[in-house]
Amino acid sequence: MKKFLKLVIFLTLSTFSFANWEVDREHDMIFTYSIKSEPTQKGVLYIRKGSYDILNYYSLYILTDKYPAFTEEIDEDKTMQKTKIELVTEHPIEFERNGIVNMYKPNEIFILLIDDEMEIFKRSKILKVIYKDRNLSPCYMEFDITELEKAIKKIKVKKLPLMN
Repeated sequence: MKKFLKLVIFLTLSTFSFANWEVDREHDMIFTYSIKSEPTQKGVLYIRKGSYDILNYYSLYILTDKYPAFTEEIDEDKTMQKTKIELVTEHPIEFERNGIVNMYKPNEIFILLIDDEMEIFKRSKILKVIYKDRNLSPCYMEFDITELEKAIKKIKVKKLPLMN
């Protein structure tokens, strides 16, 4: 009985520690929901890992309720716009990135990180995503990213073919 009780407690605690990440097997991505935001909105953070030649990278997709402000068009594709995004963790390192937004899916922000940058996120508990909405009002969403390293191991690496 005592061993059974220990097993139940262990399984319960291990489930809780990994409960904030879900796996989307169809698209080989992990995702989690925002835990805090300003203004109040729902947010989802999707992460996919990939590889091109010797470079490992991570694609971050952030779904928002408030549409981000566009900063400029991308020359190659007139439907894609850039937006300024800050990615902040509890570590003193902050990233400012140009996120990419499809004009036809304005609630979806795409950000690309290389393997070295993702290491900082793996050691963090909270990721704060800061951007400006179309009215240039500041917005942010916080995501609980504990157990990120374990969650990433559950998805496959998407390899891009080499171009000649």
